[in-house]
Amino acid sequence: MCGVNWSNQGGNIVAAAVAVVLLAGCAREQDVEALKANAEQQKQQLAALKTAIDQQNQRIDALDAKISALTLESVAADLKSKQQGASTNSGSAPLTANQVAAVQKVIAQCVQEVRALASPGATPLSDVYVSFDAYYNPASGRVENNNQYVSQDAVYAFNKCMAKRGWPLR
Repeated sequence: MCGVNWSNQGGNIVAAAVAVVLLAGCAREQDVEALKANAEQQKQQLAALKTAIDQQNQRIDALDAKISALTLESVAADLKSKQQGASTNSGSAPLTANQVAAVQKVIAQCVQEVRALASPGATPLSDVYVSFDAYYNPASGRVENNNQYVSQDAVYAFNKCMAKRGWPLR
């Protein structure tokens, strides 16, 4: 259809121009066909991507549900631990040996955390954080500290640390 017989053209410039126009038209037809084929491929790829996105959205929804369930479980566990700490603070129920060991471990960690707030080279006489100390008193069922000898800054940092670990003191 787009073929041109050059042998009959001779040196005719008009015939050459017509041949160029015909060849350009054939190239455009081929370009249009290629574009149509490319568009069809892209439509198929888009449909595949939409399907993949739908599948990923379903997975995300399932993971969101799992996260919500885990969050509720962790909130319930935190509440239980706070209730344990509150009963320890009020002295209403004596602690078991395991609970005493756990609270002593948390106290030791928090005392170290408070002491770490001291400036480098500080001594117990020059810095309230270095001289801070606390312990569990089984007779009273309370956590006691050397509050009368140090500033409230160190006591606040200690109480905050204890509460963060599930043993609120007030």
